[in-house]
Order: sequence, then structure tokens, then C-alpha cells
Amino acid sequence: MKTIIFLRHAKSSWKESGLSDEARPLNKRGKLNAPEMGKRLKAKGYGLDMIISSTAVRAVTTAESVADAMGFTGDLIKESELYMADDNGYMNVLTSLDEAVEDVMIVSHNPGTEEIIEYLASQDFLIPTAAYVLLEFKGKWKEIGQGSCKVLDYDFPKSERSR
Repeated sequence: MKTIIFLRHAKSSWKESGLSDEARPLNKRGKLNAPEMGKRLKAKGYGLDMIISSTAVRAVTTAESVADAMGFTGDLIKESELYMADDNGYMNVLTSLDEAVEDVMIVSHNPGTEEIIEYLASQDFLIPTAAYVLLEFKGKWKEIGQGSCKVLDYDFPKSERSR
């Protein structure tokens, strides 16, 4: 059994107009929400073998913050193909995973995050910043495909469960 946590990066800042999109950092809310989501994941007992993040600063910072809050000390890989990826980009990353990897987190962006979840689980989700969807997959990574995953969990910073 394999699991994938798709996590959208936390809220980013637009203060510095001269920065490229990829260089935008997290804003104050994002810096609070990212570790909060990591704490929630840890409290639920979710473990990870690997985290793969888009190369955008806001995604990498989110991934690092969530990893710290979860106590994750494994590999955090920065993958340029996840920056504004479409389904093909996500599938390239997932199907190339080593079979020893059972539990992976993908930290990336919308609309791609929503689209890949819909593709893999045949369910639509609104994914606000710092939200995650946990999917379960039975099989080998190279076999993952449309409708092959089951949704196990969904959470976001302002969810009712957080109050």
C-alpha cells in the first residue's frame, strides 16, 4: 500500500513586486499555516519516506516547515518539473519513484494540485493554500493512473476540524 500527500504551498507574499513568481516567499499567514499543517499530519500519525517539492521558494519553504513540524529527517527533493506542473509533470515524478518509497509528500501549486488529485482519485477538491489531500494507491508506482487512488484524508488551515 502506498500513500501520497498532495500539499499546496502555504500563502505567499506579493510585497516585493520585482521578484519572479518562483522567488516569492511565504507571507506571515503562510509561515504560521505551514507548521500547523505539519503538526496536524504528525498528530494523525502519518509518516513519510520522502518529500518532493516544486523548486519555487514558497513551496520549498512550506515543505521544510511541514517536515520540521512532523519531525521528518528524510530526503527533501526539489523537483523543477513540479513548478506549475500539469498532470504529465506529476505523473512523470510519481511513475519514476523507487518502489521502496511507500509514503511520499508532493508540495506544489494550483491549479495542478487540484487537477492531479481529480485525475488520480476521480474526485474534485478545492485546495486552498496549505491544504492537503492524502491518497492511497495499491500497486507499483509505474502503474499509477487515472482513478487508481482512494482519498483517505483532506484538511486545510481553516477547516472545521481545526477549531
